Amino acid sequence: MVNMWCFIIASVLSLVAADRDNLPPTCDSLIYCHGPLLHTVQMAGLYNDSKTFVDMKIKFSPNITLEHFRKMMERLYPMEPTKADIQEFVNQNFDPEGSEFEDWRPTDWKDNPAFLQRIKDPLLHQWASDLNRLWLELGRKMKEDVKKNQDLYSIIYVDNPVIVPGGRFREFYYWDSYWIIQGLLLSEMRSTARGMVSNFLDIVDRIGLIPNGGRIYYVMRSQPPLLIPMVQSIMEDSFDIDFLKQHIHILDKEFDFWMKNHTVEVEHDGENLVSAPTNFGPVRDLVLWHEDVGVWLDYSLESKRRRDYFYPSNVAPLWTGSYDKARTEYFVRRVINYLDKVKVDIYEGGIPTTFEHSGEQWDYPNAWPPLQYIVVTGLANTKLPEATRLAYEMATKWVRSNFEVWKQKTAMLEKYDATIFGGYGGGGEYVLQTGFGWTNGVVMALLNRYGGERYTTLFTGT
Repeated sequence: MVNMWCFIIASVLSLVAADRDNLPPTCDSLIYCHGPLLHTVQMAGLYNDSKTFVDMKIKFSPNITLEHFRKMMERLYPMEPTKADIQEFVNQNFDPEGSEFEDWRPTDWKDNPAFLQRIKDPLLHQWASDLNRLWLELGRKMKEDVKKNQDLYSIIYVDNPVIVPGGRFREFYYWDSYWIIQGLLLSEMRSTARGMVSNFLDIVDRIGLIPNGGRIYYVMRSQPPLLIPMVQSIMEDSFDIDFLKQHIHILDKEFDFWMKNHTVEVEHDGENLVSAPTNFGPVRDLVLWHEDVGVWLDYSLESKRRRDYFYPSNVAPLWTGSYDKARTEYFVRRVINYLDKVKVDIYEGGIPTTFEHSGEQWDYPNAWPPLQYIVVTGLANTKLPEATRLAYEMATKWVRSNFEVWKQKTAMLEKYDATIFGGYGGGGEYVLQTGFGWTNGVVMALLNRYGGERYTTLFTGT
């Protein structure tokens, strides 16, 4: 089942939904999702970040809040409210962002988890210890009032505390949590990790999917579906078969959501190929594998052609295992040739997300932690010498560059600049965020994998 699900992880974002009838309803909140109040406040530009307002708690019921807004607008008519008018309205009707949380310290946090002993270099050992301590800053527990008065909040209530990404991302995020959980398990914070997975299982049971993040304004969309791999990580750590038995039906429920809403029928060489549980691997090889280029590419349903653009996800099947294992050596050799041809080795700060200069955060020159992990782990897991060597070189470059930023800022970043050693990421709709959940998890995983004594010189550059 894991390999079948991982096929979706690697390809679902490039597919167009075939049948959207089964999608849950969109958010209907006239305060947090749409409507005149939201439009008026956001267009006033009260805050540098558009997320600030929609993360605030309302002091009164939604109906009363909307009535207060209506009266303000009527009082000022025919004039438009000034920025000062709108700020006063917000101050009188909303509590600051973050009001949904109470102070919480993870009860399972340990000062010296065992994985630290595998990191021989003293500088890297101290860094990993500091990253372990960051979980204390990123932990969040919701107040009981959120459960009792959900309509006063935009946050989606969950029973168990969570580790959040950090910065403006003060709630859970779906695919971020996969890498956060990898770090938590290395930190031996098993109760926190399991609690986060239990939250996701409960959300699937309640609404049928896991939203992009833990706010009601995210419920109309999801992220790369990594719940089953999260459960797999919990299982590999604890071998608790009863946990799997108890929740397997919910995993099936999320699987069904993706199968019903994010699968397509593709005609390839006159043959109809349906992405169903019995044809995943062959579908990926036949439709997405490009023999001339030597890698898996996105597929355009309109042109019925593969799109020859570079993305780190082009090699994601090595991570997910959704390829013909009998031809592993062939695929790996071609992928390495492809990576050499596109010159990913020239970048000092990691693998860029694309070669597209758009100014958006998911394009050049940004390098994102999860994509580094996918490429490095995918290559390393093949266990072929050339692939493992390349994986080690990529991991070394990423860790060294992240460490350089840490020395400068004592912070982990959401994203980095691939073109500069120790470079900061940027672009998009908000300023660079620090924290940072998945960055911590990725670096911990790489230090755990490559932090032994024989790797010290390359990692520290000494």
